[in-house]
Amino acid sequence: MSLAAVPILLIAAAIGYWWDECGVSRYVPGVIIMIALPAMAANFGWIPTTSPIYDFIFNYVLSFSICLLMMGIDLRKLRELCLPLVPMLTLAAMLTVVSVYLAGLIIDLGDDAATLQAMWASILVGGLTNILAISQVHGLDPTLGASMIAVDNILCNLFLILMGPLAASARFLRLGGQMAESDRIDPIVSDEAGSNPAAFIRAALLACLIVAASYLLVSATGAQSYALLIVSMITVSTASLLPVRLNPAGPAFTLGWMMMCLVLATIGTVMQLDGMFATGTTFLLFYALAVFILFVLAVVLIRLFRLPMNRMLVSLVTLVSGWPLGACYARSFGWHALAIPALLIGALIELLCTPLGLFLISIGKGLGS
Repeated sequence: MSLAAVPILLIAAAIGYWWDECGVSRYVPGVIIMIALPAMAANFGWIPTTSPIYDFIFNYVLSFSICLLMMGIDLRKLRELCLPLVPMLTLAAMLTVVSVYLAGLIIDLGDDAATLQAMWASILVGGLTNILAISQVHGLDPTLGASMIAVDNILCNLFLILMGPLAASARFLRLGGQMAESDRIDPIVSDEAGSNPAAFIRAALLACLIVAASYLLVSATGAQSYALLIVSMITVSTASLLPVRLNPAGPAFTLGWMMMCLVLATIGTVMQLDGMFATGTTFLLFYALAVFILFVLAVVLIRLFRLPMNRMLVSLVTLVSGWPLGACYARSFGWHALAIPALLIGALIELLCTPLGLFLISIGKGLGS
């Protein structure tokens, strides 16, 4: 049964990749197709919802993909590349926390409101891994955590689906703001080596060595949570030291993006509709309201301060839907310069969100006492 998922994942990833490369994604991003097809198959019972294959993809294929995507980045230009997105991601994170607490004023989460609101803020800003850490620290009912994960898996991807047409019709809807055209410049310099099979092999071998070295370092230090960040940093450092004639930037990025499409397709398998109502509709309504408030606040700020709209949209998708989806969203609409920063900064923000959630819980309980 697990092997039945492989063809569907590969087909979804291939269609999504082709969709973006052919330019159709200016209306609907290919990432939506990558997620939707496996999600439908999983909910209809055609493929399993859990599988060792999915674990392998999330643990190793994702690391390998990150390594390949980062291989063409010059360490000396990393600050220049990431700096434009930092203010928007920071602002989006602050708006997310505010939105969660505004939603808490409207929808009562019960006796554990301070803990649950902090968990929702951590989820929306950072990701699902923060649920497990925070719930273990505060001894929260595992059923609540499972329900939160199910709601987030569904609604964060629905949010992505809604943000796709929004980016395509932003000017028509007169949302205001400005488009940073410099974000369309691809920071990865591809050359004629991109069509050379030897260049692909060289990129794959180099990525294998870097990922292996990164995981040896992770095992030695016990820093499992920092695995992807360590992979990224070692990759960028190594690629920057390579002679130009040996640096497989073009083919590495192509191969890495293909593998990232497979990771995104696998994300669709966790979108389980039946798990959303395990604890009633409260979480579903709360999440939907928080995201709606977040969207309204972002649009208001875009219009008032003429913020770069594309950077704000990528920041929102990176936080709410996850940094792999944020990078793919940026790539789908041709904002190539934002894809790598969304991966790097988004991964870093996810690591910081567990202490953020614990800090918010202590403040909430302090104010409530």
